[in-house]
Amino acid sequence: MRTCGKPVVQAIAVADDCSVVARWCRLPPMPPAHAIFITVTALAIALAIALVLRSAARARRRQRTLTRIMDDADAMETLLRRTRERMGAMQHVVGRVPADIAADARASLDSDERVQAGFRDLLQHRMWLQQNVATASQATLDEAAAALARARERITAELARLDDAGAELDSATGPALVAAGREPSTLRRGNG
Repeated sequence: MRTCGKPVVQAIAVADDCSVVARWCRLPPMPPAHAIFITVTALAIALAIALVLRSAARARRRQRTLTRIMDDADAMETLLRRTRERMGAMQHVVGRVPADIAADARASLDSDERVQAGFRDLLQHRMWLQQNVATASQATLDEAAAALARARERITAELARLDDAGAELDSATGPALVAAGREPSTLRRGNG
């Protein structure tokens, strides 16, 4: 018996060879239009996946920036409150020093303007963020985060200087107060 001009045994042998080497050899050849369609579809799917991944990466970056801004604002508020408390504690130390010596220190501690300005700036940052969070570009958010970080660093440095000055004042006033206590009352400052 013959099949399409070949003996049946040969047709089975060819079919067995085809299944061992590559199973797809039994498929009819694909028309070029189908190959182009499959290629274009695969490229479109790959492009769509890339766009979705890029959009997700942008959203994550935006969220990280917003989180950093809020964390820095909270940290700045804490620093401002600590600065105000430290200035109050320094007034106690300055109060122990004779008035003529401590006049400059008392004047700088009484002027709470820099701390108030810091609170105003912080409030402005928070209000701006609340009003513009949906429409602000990533570059604008990055600038706001950088400005807030710079302000926080500046306040941290000022608080460190205030702490250092307080420690120096404590160490300087301790021995002076002891010495002043040993002076006769007629020689003490402020007595007339």
